[in-house]
Amino acid sequence: GKDGGSGELVWKQNGDNYDFTVHAPVTGKTWKLSGDDSHATLEGVDPQPDTGRNPDRLLKDRLGWDVPLAQLSDWVRGLRAKGSAPNTTYDAQNLPAVIEQDGWKVEYRDWFTDRNPPLPKKVFATRGNSRVRVSIEDWSINE
Repeated sequence: GKDGGSGELVWKQNGDNYDFTVHAPVTGKTWKLSGDDSHATLEGVDPQPDTGRNPDRLLKDRLGWDVPLAQLSDWVRGLRAKGSAPNTTYDAQNLPAVIEQDGWKVEYRDWFTDRNPPLPKKVFATRGNSRVRVSIEDWSINE
């Protein structure tokens, strides 16, 4: 709808520490969300950074986006998120096809099957009118 859009996302995760940088080519705006499990900072929306304990709440309050970041960090890797018990269905290669958890339906539309283990390429999550679609160009994992 009117709140939709697309952009380029660079997501860096190191344990509980995360750093999301989003660039929206249509508006030319860039914002950054960073933090860990106890705080979050959103930069680029207001002149001064916005801070809070909950990154999901910051995105909802400042951008109107309903994005389950804590769960998404697991789902985008093809994993069930912590919390409520999920309902998972698998495809013919025994990879997750759909995970239903916490009111969200997460569909795996494509995988990088040349990786060991395979990693998702396209992840679509929906809950009510909220939709999050992630199309991954590349994975870089430091071990």
